[in-house]
Amino acid sequence: MPSGNFGQKQRVQQLNNTTGGYSLVEILAAVIIASILATIGTISYLGWLNRLRVNGAHDRIFHTIREAQSTATQTKTTWQASFRQQSADRIEASLHPATTTPTNWNLINEPGVIIDTQNTTLFRQASINAWRIQFNHKGHPNGQLGRITLSNTSGQNKRCVFISTLIGAVRTAEDSRCLR
Repeated sequence: MPSGNFGQKQRVQQLNNTTGGYSLVEILAAVIIASILATIGTISYLGWLNRLRVNGAHDRIFHTIREAQSTATQTKTTWQASFRQQSADRIEASLHPATTTPTNWNLINEPGVIIDTQNTTLFRQASINAWRIQFNHKGHPNGQLGRITLSNTSGQNKRCVFISTLIGAVRTAEDSRCLR
């Protein structure tokens, strides 16, 4: 007694056997797409991380300069903020009276960040191999105006701090506005 359902069940089983799973081409396409997305994500993450490091070092330098200015007005003496590049990715800052040589250097610990020497216009103090800015008892720059420019080791993500007026205005800028 053949039944009509038997033939339909055979066809359903044959369809299930031929359409189950993924082919090698489909798996390769999925792996290639996932690899491309992972590469794009990694590049974006590294760019974001580099910007974050430059911004962190920039903020520390900005606050050191503002602290020198503030300390000068509070103590009614001339104070100095000094910055130096100790090694490939080791920037140090010192806050001290202008009459003394800096001995207490603070590490600005942001790997891959350097002082952009071509776009830094602060006074270069050769005796301590550092750039400096001095503020007098009124918080005004004592001498040369200028800027200190930071970037990552590839020269991208420029950030700078300007001492731009004789009354001691301190401002920041980024990228093309930090170029000479």
